[in-house]
Amino acid sequence: MKRMYVSILAFTVLIFLVGIGCKKNQDGAKDQGAVTVSAEGLSKDASFIALNDAMNRFDPKYLQLVFHDGRSTEELIKKSESLIQQLSLYPDQPAFQKEMADFYHFSSVDQLKLYSGRISENLNRLYQRAELKQELFTEKGGQLFFQARTLYAKHKIESAQNGDVKRQTNSLWNEMVDTYL
Repeated sequence: MKRMYVSILAFTVLIFLVGIGCKKNQDGAKDQGAVTVSAEGLSKDASFIALNDAMNRFDPKYLQLVFHDGRSTEELIKKSESLIQQLSLYPDQPAFQKEMADFYHFSSVDQLKLYSGRISENLNRLYQRAELKQELFTEKGGQLFFQARTLYAKHKIESAQNGDVKRQTNSLWNEMVDTYL
């Protein structure tokens, strides 16, 4: 289990680095009074929630549950690591980008880049507000991240059980009713 968390953290960092490389240069954001946060505070932070929502798309368990991928978690992690290595060596190679998009069941490479960009953007926001940049690669920072992620998952489950999750349907009936009401 711990290996999976380490792999997910490594994957997140690599996606972050790939996302930074793919994005245009942005004006450097100045550190505006960074503060240390608790796992509970971090788990309720909007940037952290958006980060985890995007990261969930790359989770091996997500592939197994949503897309009914029959491979084991270890096989998915190994394939993911292999794709990340290929992509880091040849970031401009469309074939590797397409292979990664297909592996994660994205509809296109652009959708893959969108999720990767969300991860990068929200990590940058967190780095600006919290001292995670220096702490993330230490055991304490990793523990803070995983404790906050655990709390994030608990909040998601509780909100789903309480019916707080907004369910959307795209149907002609809803569009017509909304239009005429």
